[in-house]
Amino acid sequence: MNTETPIHRNRESMFIEFSDHIQRTFFKLQKRPLYLLAIIILGLPISFVAGFVYLYKKRKDPYQSFSIQIKNKLLDEGHMERLHSKYKKQIERKAAFFNQDYTPAEINKLAKQWAEEQFQKDVDDKANDELITYKKRKITYKDTFLSLISNPRLILYTILPGILMYIFLWICSNPYLKFIMERLLMSIFVIFGVTFLVFTILYFLKWKNCR
Repeated sequence: MNTETPIHRNRESMFIEFSDHIQRTFFKLQKRPLYLLAIIILGLPISFVAGFVYLYKKRKDPYQSFSIQIKNKLLDEGHMERLHSKYKKQIERKAAFFNQDYTPAEINKLAKQWAEEQFQKDVDDKANDELITYKKRKITYKDTFLSLISNPRLILYTILPGILMYIFLWICSNPYLKFIMERLLMSIFVIFGVTFLVFTILYFLKWKNCR
């Protein structure tokens, strides 16, 4: 027998709709670093909780285990040595063609740096391929943070400590309010900048007249 009342169902649907709205807004804003930073700062208590949850989940991150396995496999196959030899020959040919004076130590150092960067890129690419093959996702801080603020069951617990963040997300979800907020913030920075500049000029002029 279903004991849920219409009020409970309406409340649950309201939370689900609110969480979907928050999730869509967060996805739009996370592409802009300043907005993402503002969300994390305004929701600082939630950010700390998300950090602890992320560190806990990261220990079981499939991406980490895939990376370690692939890295060991490539090292055993001599992939790093092949990359180092390849880049060393490239640098030597480049130095000979442009008549550049490189010492053997400098060539080795540069070849090692390029080889390590390419090796890590190859490991990352293969680990991502493994994630796609096994239909798993890499655990990131942004996903962990989003799961906390957009989970309908957790909204009641996060709404109070993250009230400023939720207000910011609500404003940003409305293009007109977002435009007004951006212009107000820009005006504040302009006013402070002009005030600082004027007082600085007046101070140096006064100091110069006193001399």
